[in-house]
Amino acid sequence: MPIPAGLDGQSFSGVIADPTMPARDFVTHVSPRGGRLGRAIRTERYRMVEWKKPGDARDTAEIELYDYQSDPLETKNIAATAPETVAMLRAKLDAQPEAKPQWRRRNN
Repeated sequence: MPIPAGLDGQSFSGVIADPTMPARDFVTHVSPRGGRLGRAIRTERYRMVEWKKPGDARDTAEIELYDYQSDPLETKNIAATAPETVAMLRAKLDAQPEAKPQWRRRNN
């Protein structure tokens, strides 16, 4: 079956056909907060969130990074002390589509 153009995402059909095939080692999600969107990436060990307004430059983002091995309750943001981890996770996040504002229903 042909894949329609313009879709975001990645096919996992290979993993379904062969469960021993390696899959992506992270998941992403987006959350709105205070006029900004948080693009998050979660690996087995870390969760990083990049908070910024849609369309703003990357360097305007506020970064949160949590290490689930030492802080499973996300009580300490370690982004400032782990620049290598932030860079690695941001590289993966940069390969994902830009976060888009949520649609809102117009009041008539």
